[in-house]
Amino acid sequence: MFICKLSKILKEQNLKKTSFALDNGFPKTFIENLVSNKFRDINMESLERVMQILDITRLEDILIYVPYEIEIGDTYDSKPQEESYVLGFKDISIDVILKNKEGAKTLTTLIRIPHGEMRSNVMLLSIGSIEDIVERDKWLDFFNEYDPYFLYYVLARVAEQARKEFKIKNFVTSNSLQIDKK
Repeated sequence: MFICKLSKILKEQNLKKTSFALDNGFPKTFIENLVSNKFRDINMESLERVMQILDITRLEDILIYVPYEIEIGDTYDSKPQEESYVLGFKDISIDVILKNKEGAKTLTTLIRIPHGEMRSNVMLLSIGSIEDIVERDKWLDFFNEYDPYFLYYVLARVAEQARKEFKIKNFVTSNSLQIDKK
């Protein structure tokens, strides 16, 4: 699958996707599809214009290929209920299945969401966190074989699923899930 890094690039340059599209004559849907990675086909002339405008000189700086399709799997409690609650947060897991022609690998993410009385705290109501990955070192080694944005994209998909399922507005990711690219 191809993954577009435009979301990260725009964020780094303090640009909003709608403004970027309108200011540069792109259809909003073209930029939105690149940012959200919901494109099927890419107009290469338009992509080239995006790269020129953003001063990107290498295709791999905006578009990466990874030999996997990504599917969000099951969501379930990470721990028995009596152990799961820490300071009003609940620990849950979301599985991510990475499929290719050789088979499938399942990555289990551990996330923490506000629960119970914490849900009534307006400041914490909308913040969840991606805390860890089961067998973190093994998975970080796996992702290190690819562009670091691959892990970022997978974790963004997990956060998107948790937002939908648990009505959590924002997610932060633990620093322990960073890749040191050699």
